[in-house]
Amino acid sequence: MEKIDHATPDLTQRNARKLAELFPNVATEVRDERGELAFAIDFDVLRDELAGMVVEGPRERYEFMWPGKREARRLASEPCAKTLRPEKQRSVDWEATQNLYIEGDNLDALKLLRETYAGTIKFIYLDPPYNTGHDFVYADDFSRSRKEYETASGEVDEEGGRLFQNLISSGRFHSDWCSMMYPRLILARDLLCEDGVLAVSIDDNEVDNLKKILDEVFGAENRLNTMVWVSNLKGRQISDAGAAVCHEYVLVYAKDREKAPQFKGKVGALKALMPAIYKGFDYKLHEDERGSYIFTNELYNSNSKFNEETSPTLIFQIFWNPKTGEVRTADLGVACPEGFIAIEPHRNSDGVHRYHAWRWSRRKVESDYFDLHFERRGDGEARVFTKRRNVDATRLKDLAMGISTSTGVADFTRHFGAAYFDYAKPVDLIATLVDAATGEGDIVMDFFSGSATTAEAVMKANARDHLARPFICVQLPEPTPEGSQAARDGYATICDIGEERIRRAGAAMKGSWPSLDAGFRVLRVDSANFELEASEEGEMRQGRLGEAADGLKADRTPEDLLFQALPAFRIPYSASIEETSIDGFTCFEVNGGQLIACFDLGITPKAIEAIARRKPQYAAFRGASLADGTTEARASELFAALSPHTICRVV
Repeated sequence: MEKIDHATPDLTQRNARKLAELFPNVATEVRDERGELAFAIDFDVLRDELAGMVVEGPRERYEFMWPGKREARRLASEPCAKTLRPEKQRSVDWEATQNLYIEGDNLDALKLLRETYAGTIKFIYLDPPYNTGHDFVYADDFSRSRKEYETASGEVDEEGGRLFQNLISSGRFHSDWCSMMYPRLILARDLLCEDGVLAVSIDDNEVDNLKKILDEVFGAENRLNTMVWVSNLKGRQISDAGAAVCHEYVLVYAKDREKAPQFKGKVGALKALMPAIYKGFDYKLHEDERGSYIFTNELYNSNSKFNEETSPTLIFQIFWNPKTGEVRTADLGVACPEGFIAIEPHRNSDGVHRYHAWRWSRRKVESDYFDLHFERRGDGEARVFTKRRNVDATRLKDLAMGISTSTGVADFTRHFGAAYFDYAKPVDLIATLVDAATGEGDIVMDFFSGSATTAEAVMKANARDHLARPFICVQLPEPTPEGSQAARDGYATICDIGEERIRRAGAAMKGSWPSLDAGFRVLRVDSANFELEASEEGEMRQGRLGEAADGLKADRTPEDLLFQALPAFRIPYSASIEETSIDGFTCFEVNGGQLIACFDLGITPKAIEAIARRKPQYAAFRGASLADGTTEARASELFAALSPHTICRVV
C-alpha cells in the first residue's frame, strides 16, 4: 500500500516535473549529496528551448527586488513536515460546523491547507501587520540552520512562534516585511479558485511595496481595485508634517480578472451604511409582466468615440409600436411602418460625426425588447431606455466612508466590555466585501485573523442573507502583553480572544437565524506525529512500512493520525466524522463512509475484510498495524477482491 507522505510536497520538485512534461529533453539525472541518482533539469537545454525569451546576467529588465527575495520565494516551495491536530474541547459544534479556526504559524498552515483546499477558496481578506515600526512580523529565517534559528535570541516566542518586532531603525525594515508577505501571498494565490478574489488592507507605509508584490504574484492585469477606506475622518493629528492622514487602502486582486465577479451590494444596506457615498437611487418603480424595474440610462452610448465610423453595425433605426409593444430594427433611411414610431440614433456632439452608436446590437434589440422601456414625447417622437430589474443592487464603489476604526473598536467592545485593541477593522467593512465577492457555499479565508473580525463578518453576512458561507481563520498564538486588560481578563493569547469572540458573536446572531453555522473546529499546527520523520529542516525521512515501532509520539491520538491522513485524499478538515467499531477495532467513517480509517495496532484480516465489504472510496491504516507483511499482503488481496476501486494508504 502507498504510504502517506508526512510532509507537504516539495513544490520545486513538482514544478520541475511540469517543466519536464513540457520539454521532455530537459529532464536528466545527477548524483545527489548521498551519491544516489536523482531527477534534475538541465538548465542549459531549457535555455536553448527558450532561446531569445530568457533574461540573464546584467541585462536590464523591469523587476522589484529586495534583500532576501530569492530566499522568500524558495520558502513558499519548501515542504512542511508538520500536521494539524484537532482541539475538540475548544471547538464549538464540532460535529456539524463547516468553519475552521487554525492556531499556528500561517506559513505552515497555508502549506498544510494547500493539499486539500488548493483552488477552492473564493475570497481571502487579509489585515496584515502595517509595518509602522512597532508591528510584530514573522521572522522566517533563510540562512541559518533550524537549530541555530530556534536558539537565536529574541526571535522565538514562548509558544515557538516566529515573531520579532520590525523596528523602523532596522536596516532591513522594508525587506523583512516584504520577505514575510511574499511567500504567504504566493500560497494564497494557490488556494484561490479560478474566480477567486484577494483583498488586503494596508496603509501608506507599505502600500507601494505590497502593490508591487501583488502585481508580481497575481499579475498586474488582475488588479481589480485600489480601494480607499476613510478610516479616521478626523485624521491622525499626531503626524509630524503634512496633512493629517484620514484613509487606508484595500488592494483587490483576482486570480483571473476575466472570471472575477462584479462587486455588487444591496442599495438599501449600502445607503444606510455609507450615506455620503451611496446617494440617490430614489427612482420611480415600474412594473411589467416580468416584474419590477427602473430605468435611468438611454440606450445610446454616451461616448462620442462610438459612432458610425468606429461602430457602423451599431448605427440603425428602432421602430416601436406603442399600441402593441412590437419592436423592429432597420437601416437608416428605411421608411417607418404604419403604426410605429421611428427612433434614430442620438445625434453626436463631437462636431465630426453624425450619430452616437447604440449600446445594443440589432439582434439584441429584437430578441430582448422586453428589457427596453420606451417613453413617448409630445412631438410624436420617442426615447428608449434600458430597464434595470435588480433594483436593490448596485456596483460597489472603490471608496468606503462612514465606517471607521472607532466603529471596529466598538464592534469588539460590544462583546467583551473592554477594548483590547487600539485599532480594529469594522465588521461592516469586511461584511460588505464578503457580500460583494461571494455567494452560497463560497469559502472565506483570513490568515492574519487577529481578533477574528472576519469570522464575525462572515457570520453577520450569512445571518442577514440566510446563506451558508464557511470561513477559515488562521492566527499565531501571540501572547497578550503582560499586564494588559486582555491578560488580566484571562486571555493568554490572541487566539484565546479570537475564539471567544466567535463564540460570543455567533451566539448573539443565532437569534436572527437559528440555522446559522456559528460553530468552528479548532485545529492546531504542531510538529509531526512521528519521531523519525525529520531531522534538520528540509531533510525528510520516510519510515519503512514494515517497522513495528513506527515512532508515533506518546501524546498523539488516532484523531491526530486521521487529520494527518485527510489531505492525502483531499477531504476537507470540516468533513463529518463518525467514530464506530468494526469487528472490535475503533474506526472513523468520514463523509458518510467516503473514507474509513483504522489506526489501531494489531488489526486483523477479519476486520480489514469487514471494512472492504463496506466499499469505501478510500481506506487508511497505520503502517505498524500491517507490519508483519502477511497482514499487508492479505489486506491488498481483500480489497482487490471485495472493493477493487478503494484507494488504500497507510500513515
